[in-house]
Amino acid sequence: MPILPNVPIYLLALGLIIGAILGWMYRADRCVKEKISANATLHQELERKKSEGARLADENKNLMEQVSKYRSLQDTHRADTRKLSDALQLAITNGNELQQRFNDMRENLELTVSEKEELKDKLQYFSAVTGGNETDPGTQRGNVKDYKPSEENTDTHAQQIKRIVSIGSPQNSDDIHPDKDDLKIIRGIGPSIEKIFNDFGFYKFRQIADLTEYEMENLAQQLKGFRSRIYREDWIGQARDLEQEKSNGRPKNG
Repeated sequence: MPILPNVPIYLLALGLIIGAILGWMYRADRCVKEKISANATLHQELERKKSEGARLADENKNLMEQVSKYRSLQDTHRADTRKLSDALQLAITNGNELQQRFNDMRENLELTVSEKEELKDKLQYFSAVTGGNETDPGTQRGNVKDYKPSEENTDTHAQQIKRIVSIGSPQNSDDIHPDKDDLKIIRGIGPSIEKIFNDFGFYKFRQIADLTEYEMENLAQQLKGFRSRIYREDWIGQARDLEQEKSNGRPKNG
């Protein structure tokens, strides 16, 4: 067994204390360095987060500006759409009014043409009966036996002569048929149309109410421009109702 040198105990204790102090100082220095390194890492991470936050803030700002522009454009588009819708509605309304005016003008024109043709035929018949020499465009009218009715006129000769006589006679339909019904009570029939009905021999509600579909079709062909009105305004149905009221003793006033 080796012999230990005689070392004073206080020196040994002092060495242990110094070693402990040096070890503690070393550990403290290492801890400080680790903390400094950790703080540096945290600082870098914090800076990176700040940079990322600033970038996100810029992007958010850009997005908000884009959203604001989009909303502004959306409001503008809505206003334009509302204006276009109003303009379209106005155009549709004006179009319907123009269509209605056009239909009325066409019906009036067709009625005028029909009356013109009727007056022209009456003049030709009257000239033929009286032996006159009325000239039709491209055709010289002679006496009755030389006259040929136009294809558009489907009246019988008896009805034609009756209509001719009515031109020069002071009597009217009221004088010939004092008990005739007022056809103008029927909605859609005015004085001109009533006269056309009278010219075709229709004076009473019952005559119109008893028309068959075939007769109605023939009458519609004669009343140019009124084919749709005859059915649309239901003249036959109105005549039946008026005849029923007349039979019940409750005539309808116009």
